[in-house]
Amino acid sequence: MPDLPPAPPYREYVTWLQRAPDDSPAFWRGYLAGVAEPGRLPLGGRPEPAGDGAPAAEDEHVALELSERFTRSLAETARRCRVTPNTLVCGAWGLLLCRYGGRDEVVVGILTAGRPAELPGADRIVGTFANTVPLRVRSDSEEAVTDWLRELLRGQAQVLGHQYAPPSEIRGWSEIAPGRPHVREPPRVPGPAAAPGAGRAGLDIGRGRTSSEWAARSSSRSSPASG
Repeated sequence: MPDLPPAPPYREYVTWLQRAPDDSPAFWRGYLAGVAEPGRLPLGGRPEPAGDGAPAAEDEHVALELSERFTRSLAETARRCRVTPNTLVCGAWGLLLCRYGGRDEVVVGILTAGRPAELPGADRIVGTFANTVPLRVRSDSEEAVTDWLRELLRGQAQVLGHQYAPPSEIRGWSEIAPGRPHVREPPRVPGPAAAPGAGRAGLDIGRGRTSSEWAARSSSRSSPASG
């Protein structure tokens, strides 16, 4: 087995963060202007917790396996629309939240890798990089579906340019009132596998009181090609 070069220390990433220009406060304040509360998905008609001291709801978990045929169809639809499967799933998730929450717009959370391309050897550093950042999804657009999805993809690229700020700080730059109760985290929806023969993807639904900063999180757990 060939010898691998030593991984750069995690402190190089910390140093990079300290030296990188930081316009995150201004960006997130502008991007989240008008967002007064986290998005929510009513589940089972249960009321939201009254506050931080309220007892947690009983956790529930549901897993749904998608067939390989359905997964290929989803990936093909994404290719036809010229977006990633991750964007397609994120858009569907946002529309579901809008429909069940009775809103024209929601803020969902997207999982990011958090490894800066500008930092040499970032792909080999051992440490915590992943982050969750908010993405606004509107349901009142009159655009064609393909145009709407491409706009969503552009929105993802925009927020990924500011993906290194901690979620707690991003929330502080929003208009969400301090001291609001923790939100109930609705389903976490992984994206479909994009590679041929990748088998089945999954749909995981969790319910319970959590300390999540953003109510929903959409991510991909398949190949890098999935977005």
